[in-house]
Amino acid sequence: MNGILKSHGGFMAFSFLLLAFYACTERELHGIRPLDTGISIRTSWGDIVHGDAETLEFHFYPADGSTPIVESAVPSGGFEGKLPVGKYKVLAFNSETANVETVDMDSYEKAAVIAKSVVTVRSGENMRLAEPGPVYAFRGEIEVVEGALSVYTVMADPLTQDIGMQVTNNTDLAIVSVRCDFPGIVLGRYLSRTRDKEPYHQESMGIYPAEAAFNNRIAEIGFRSFGVFSPAVSGLSETPIVLTLKLDDGRTIETEVAGFGKLLDEAVGDREFSAGLKLDIELKLAADGTGDIFVGIGIQGWKDYDGDGMPDKIGRNGKEILY
Repeated sequence: MNGILKSHGGFMAFSFLLLAFYACTERELHGIRPLDTGISIRTSWGDIVHGDAETLEFHFYPADGSTPIVESAVPSGGFEGKLPVGKYKVLAFNSETANVETVDMDSYEKAAVIAKSVVTVRSGENMRLAEPGPVYAFRGEIEVVEGALSVYTVMADPLTQDIGMQVTNNTDLAIVSVRCDFPGIVLGRYLSRTRDKEPYHQESMGIYPAEAAFNNRIAEIGFRSFGVFSPAVSGLSETPIVLTLKLDDGRTIETEVAGFGKLLDEAVGDREFSAGLKLDIELKLAADGTGDIFVGIGIQGWKDYDGDGMPDKIGRNGKEILY
């Protein structure tokens, strides 16, 4: 009888160990990491649709200045894990977005995301930029306490917005497309700073080459960027926007918005830069006395863009000016 009890007790102990191992394996397979100590950082996206940001990259900067801790491919819902006890500043962003690269990520203050350049240029020259994908940043300060679970929430901050132009062909010319080299583009953004703070810049600025076809006499040129500098900062007061118009017979016409800097200065005002603007342009035929084709430009004005890349309901309408 005693022998049977001992054998039965051994079987029960073995069963308990097997069930415990099975439960642990199941939790790992489903990615469940229940924490009673450590850190939980939840991301709040507000009304931002972020299907293009499935994962985030987290950078933890220790208060003692030691090497940052990096966690990659973190689900967009947030980070859960273990960190050494102490205080940290945190940066997170969607690092897998298109046409961007990072600089100075070892420094919380200097860490930045910048648009890739299309061509290599010397320092001090304007860079031709690729259009960046949408970039969302998170930032905050946390403390990991020994033996406790610390829970934080960080808010999404979109660092990119849209710039656009609507060009209307009110001439008798059969214009099929328009190209614009848009100057004064901000190269990138510091991850630790909100959109109303100083953007990332070096000696050079960006030029974005945008192109669009005409449909029913209207061409919509739009591109994503990290913002555009005001003329006061960029020296663009006398810099024109050059439009290259392609006709259906293969000819091209170049025309320019000579007062672009003044218009931009009016739109941006006393802000250092603006992240989202839209310019309405009307093309008109004008006589220049030489018999050559001359296209004048009527400016309908700027409109500010809001965070979702759509024009605000209350737009900025300027006076029509013929150049």
